[in-house]
Amino acid sequence: MLKMISLFVYGLLSFRKLTLCVFALYFRYRSY
Repeated sequence: MLKMISLFVYGLLSFRKLTLCVFALYFRYRSY
């Protein structure tokens, strides 16, 4: 049970980091 929760949290954090990277690239591309 604990392993599943930690895995879920890890996936959520990595997904948020990925979306942040995508947003940064998108805004950088738009500013040009």
